[in-house]
Amino acid sequence: MSPHPNPPPQGGGKSPLALKTFPVLRDYSNARARLSTGLPDPPPQIALVQLGQNVTLISMNPASPPSGSRILGLDPGLQVTGYAVLEPYNGRPRICEAGVLRSAEGRQTTDMAQRLRGLYNGIVEVLEQFQPGVVVVEQLFAHYEHPRTAILMAHARGVLFLAAGQRSLPVVSYNATRIKKTITGNGRASKEQMQRTIQRELGLAKLPEPPDVADALAAALCHYYVVKLPANEPEV
Repeated sequence: MSPHPNPPPQGGGKSPLALKTFPVLRDYSNARARLSTGLPDPPPQIALVQLGQNVTLISMNPASPPSGSRILGLDPGLQVTGYAVLEPYNGRPRICEAGVLRSAEGRQTTDMAQRLRGLYNGIVEVLEQFQPGVVVVEQLFAHYEHPRTAILMAHARGVLFLAAGQRSLPVVSYNATRIKKTITGNGRASKEQMQRTIQRELGLAKLPEPPDVADALAAALCHYYVVKLPANEPEV
């Protein structure tokens, strides 16, 4: 059985907000794309915006709980880093914002310092805006045949961890099996099963996408339920 205590909305009611990526260019040459934020009732109408316009699609609910209770899930990457901010709301997890931090410099390894600077500036902006109480990531896994991938990933993780450490925020990591089992009850759940469970738990109209955002949501949602589990529950 999945440990989450809350059933999905009755009557097939889904949030009309779909997770979509809208690039938002920043002065520091980092593109930050934001997704849906808080889910006020009734939800406001969403209007189209011009590409590159600096906007938040849905504004935060002023009745939000204290910022220290928020969870920032991250899916680190040099090219694209997914992020998701969750908070407890009426006994359920709710999305404050989710999206990606995208490097505008491309993949030139000679520009590594600039790419890391863009990633750092982007995550600092998220941290300053939402003031989470904890940062959550999936444990780093690398195949022995591809050590360079792990090294490059470590660059991105180091920058994200630095930003959290400078604010004295704890960084929690879970392996992929635990994340899957905590959310779906199955440590070998498929990616589609994970997406559908996240969609149901967060009341989303569509499956969470892109994958970077879905993975960040999974990390944050896993921590939400780990903290919420009663003390007598067996460890996942």
